[in-house]
Amino acid sequence: MLPAVYLAFPHLLGVISAIGFMVMLDNRIAPEAGPFVMYMADALIMRRDYLLADRYSKLSLKIAEEIFPEELNFKVQVNHLYMVFISHCFEHVHNCVSKSKQAMSVALECGNFAFAGYTQVYFLPQLLYTGGNISDACDDLVKVGSIGYRTKNQTALGIMRAVQYTFDVLQGHSAENPEELLQYLEETSNVISSVHLQTFMIMLRFIFDDDTVGDRLEYSKKVFNEILQVEKSVAFVTGLFCNPYFKFVSSLMMLRMVNYVRGLNDPIEKEMQQKLDLYVIELEDLAKQSPVNWLNKVQILRACMAGIENRFWDFFNYLDEAYNEADKQGFSHESAMAFEMGTKFALRVGKEKLAKRYFKKALKRYSKWGATYKVQSMMKRYPQLVPKKKIIQMTAKKVGSKETSTLDFSLASQSLESILRASQVISSTIDMDDLLLNIMRIVRYISFYVNNLDYGNCWCI
Repeated sequence: MLPAVYLAFPHLLGVISAIGFMVMLDNRIAPEAGPFVMYMADALIMRRDYLLADRYSKLSLKIAEEIFPEELNFKVQVNHLYMVFISHCFEHVHNCVSKSKQAMSVALECGNFAFAGYTQVYFLPQLLYTGGNISDACDDLVKVGSIGYRTKNQTALGIMRAVQYTFDVLQGHSAENPEELLQYLEETSNVISSVHLQTFMIMLRFIFDDDTVGDRLEYSKKVFNEILQVEKSVAFVTGLFCNPYFKFVSSLMMLRMVNYVRGLNDPIEKEMQQKLDLYVIELEDLAKQSPVNWLNKVQILRACMAGIENRFWDFFNYLDEAYNEADKQGFSHESAMAFEMGTKFALRVGKEKLAKRYFKKALKRYSKWGATYKVQSMMKRYPQLVPKKKIIQMTAKKVGSKETSTLDFSLASQSLESILRASQVISSTIDMDDLLLNIMRIVRYISFYVNNLDYGNCWCI
């Protein structure tokens, strides 16, 4: 109610809220005073009054941590709401993770398991938005996943399944059917989980879809219609990080599709361009408020636009700024996307040496992220860019019902010696734990003799 009134009468409600807030403080009604201020912060964000919203949120934190430190439940709520509504505007999104963990730990400490499950709703998707290592994120997923089951928080469970699906796709594991999951979330009115899942699906589409999509016009119409459908749901989660992040990944997809339909004289090109312009303006506004979160994303979009228009120097200038900022802020996944874009553009303009450098950096960052299936996909798609000396090429040939593997070693003599030593070590080992340890040592030993095969944390063997 209060946010709605504020949207209509911002100045009047500002005076009323200030009076009401002071009355609450005078009567030491902490649980009512803090959420009252946070609702105002939510309304301010809806109006894009980020600076004033930040002041309201920090005032709530001050109440929780200094004026009423004994109110643990209240501290959980304020800490959590601050993270949800304002952090993506001012705070680094990595801090959102720490705020979520803190809120969750305090909730568990005071026995507020329901709120711990609610906090999980915002903690889990941040594991993807931050670009942290997926293997570590999977560990966190397992640790906090039990809270959702314990509290029967359907939103928490839905988001857990959405995040797990995304991890599985990036790592090449057997994943849940996203359409069936999406249908289930919609049938259970799980809007927040549905929005996160659809945002992840658009991100995965951008990462894995290539230029071999068949009828590009029909593909563009289909994907653009999906984006418009998701936009309706996203409008209900204005304060969440997934709202602007949806617009970022959707902008990437629309830029790709604008390039697909350019010159076809179809109305879809103009419609996508208009929607794209609105998204970019909003993201540029956010980049001014919180450059640590959004500047690199805006620079990636600017590089895309320059590439479509064949503005050679602008493309590489924006790209340099994008991946440097992404690396600086710890967004390895977005840095990887930038380098992959650079790889494609460099190949398009005939700069193969530059493409190889970008390709290597993209692989390294995708590996750092833990997206092993994406690494494999890129190596298959661009075999001409793979450093020959650093790869053991493995080809599988089926002979009858058996499958044999042939190894083409670039350093044959060292490899033969390595295999002989390996067979001796393995045959002399009886204990299973010792055997596993010896096998891992052998892998590292062989890797050393073929010029250190790994890209980041991923061994290409």
